[in-house]
Formats: sequence, C-alpha cells, structure tokens
Amino acid sequence: MSNSINIKSDDLNVFLNISLSSKQDFYGYQQEIDKSATIAGEEHINPIVDGEIRRFKFVNTIASTMKYYFYTTTQPANNFIAAGFTIDELSTITTTTTNSFFILDCYDTFDSYTQTKLFTSYLTKIGKIPEYKYDSINNNATNNQYYYLNVPQSFIDNNSGQTSVIVYVKYSFYNAKTGYVHLFYNKENELLTTPEKMYIKCRLNFLTNTWTFATTNTTAINLYELNPSSGYAERTNNGVDNNNRKQQDYPTGNAFNRETGGYITVS
Repeated sequence: MSNSINIKSDDLNVFLNISLSSKQDFYGYQQEIDKSATIAGEEHINPIVDGEIRRFKFVNTIASTMKYYFYTTTQPANNFIAAGFTIDELSTITTTTTNSFFILDCYDTFDSYTQTKLFTSYLTKIGKIPEYKYDSINNNATNNQYYYLNVPQSFIDNNSGQTSVIVYVKYSFYNAKTGYVHLFYNKENELLTTPEKMYIKCRLNFLTNTWTFATTNTTAINLYELNPSSGYAERTNNGVDNNNRKQQDYPTGNAFNRETGGYITVS
C-alpha cells in the first residue's frame, strides 16, 4: 500500500523534512553504500592495482654471461675505470661504489609510444669488473641479483593461454660519483635505427616459471654505453636528481649570532 500526503498551502514558505524511506528498513542500503564508496574511491584516488608477482628463474640455454662496456673517446672499456672510478674506490668500501647500481627495466614492447613497464630490478653489487655470470648450473643466484625476475601476475593473466611470451629488457647504470646515468644498448642490435637497439629480448616461460635471453649470441650478452653526448642520454640525465653526494655545510664559528642567524668565532 502506498502512502500519500496532502499539503495545503496559503502562499507561505513551507519546509518539509522527508526521510529516504517511510519505513525503518535498512535492508539493501549497505550494498548501495559499498558501491558508492568503491566508485568514489576509484574516481578520486586510483583504481586498485594487484601487486601480486611470480618469480621467474633464469635458465642457461644460450648466453649466460653479461658484460658492460663503458664509453670512452677511444674505444669502449669493460671496466669501472672508464666510468670514472679509481682503483682505490673499487678495492675498498666507499660511498661512491656502494651507492652505485645497475638498473633493469622490463617492458612488454620496445615501442616507447605504446609500451608498459612491467617491473624494475636492481643489481647493487658492482664488484671490480662490470661482468656478471648467471650461474644456473649450480643453482647459485648469490653472484647476480638479476637471476630472478619478479613478473606481475596481471601480465601473466593478460597472456593466459600462451606458454611463453617475449619481453624487452633495457639496462642502465647509476653512477653515484658523478650523479650520471649510463645508458647501454644491445651490441647485437648496433645497426638498428629503431628504439629496439636499446633492448634485449627475453623469453618468459609461463609453464616452468623460468626465463632466458632470446638471442642468437652463444657466448655473452654485450652491452655498450650510448654516447653520453647523444640527445637521448642528455634527456635522461636532465631528469635525474642526484642527492647521494650531498653533504651538510657545517658552520665555521663557535657561537650563535641571534641577530644574523649565523655563527661567529668567540675567543
């Protein structure tokens, strides 16, 4: 039975308090509240992203060694001296070496206009020589932090039905001594004029949760630093804010001057 209300007005202002329901029945309200809260949250915050990952182990099928060659005006060099480090800095624990690290960025394609970054990994143990081996024979990953790749579950779900898929990996090196990012290209793609030159193909096997380099190179993956004066390298480093080498500027005086806010020397 529906309820009806008759209102008689004498041309004066009439204020009515009308509730959302004529019954004290809250059944179904919670569902509407939850729906409204979800919509409002996604509109004003961000959609919820599933952060679940799957760990993929390296499998030595072709190349298992990676070598980095830093740029010099004469010829690329497979050592950290070319990157600006001294022998003493490499042989002892210093801030410049401990704060420097290699970066692995993995994408679903090499096309910079359509690509989506899948994950980023870091190699923080730079050693004395920029050369790293993926030791899968002894199942020892301690000598290389890139041995495992953490792949988002969402990417795996988007490629359901496939046993394997190709992803594209790009490497770089952050130099804490200079605050500069060294960009590396794949020597195998040296003659390419497309962005693919910067990437290495890797194959993810969804059945075994393993990965390997998808390359014809049977010895090593050779990475050569892009000329630092190239436009691509300069644009990359223009966006890098180096804070690792900043130090506190201590006052030289021994007494505080309340009028100037500085320090003075008092004997």
